[in-house]
Amino acid sequence: MHPGQRISDCLFALANDNDLSSWFLSSWVGRAWRVYVVRCRTGELYTGCTVDIERRLRQHNLGTGSKFTSSRRPVTLVYQELCADRSAALRREIRIKGMSRAQKIRMLQTASATRA
Repeated sequence: MHPGQRISDCLFALANDNDLSSWFLSSWVGRAWRVYVVRCRTGELYTGCTVDIERRLRQHNLGTGSKFTSSRRPVTLVYQELCADRSAALRREIRIKGMSRAQKIRMLQTASATRA
């Protein structure tokens, strides 16, 4: 991609290049951004966002996911929320990080009650 080139032009070019298109399309296109909350061994909650929740959980549990969780392993996924795109996921992550612990726990309880 060069300056001024539209993303749609790049996607079209990738779609016509069998070697790159299969890698690119399987890697990113169609993958949903998610906001997630994990509970650490210490009981603390950590919030993040990703397109690959399984990979991110592995990273957290290996100690490479974040500085915060590296010393609080293992972590357990307690909440995830689909977002429209990366921007929406980042905005939602910031909103959740701004909540008090009590508000986060209420959010988790409400989410688990609606799934039951």
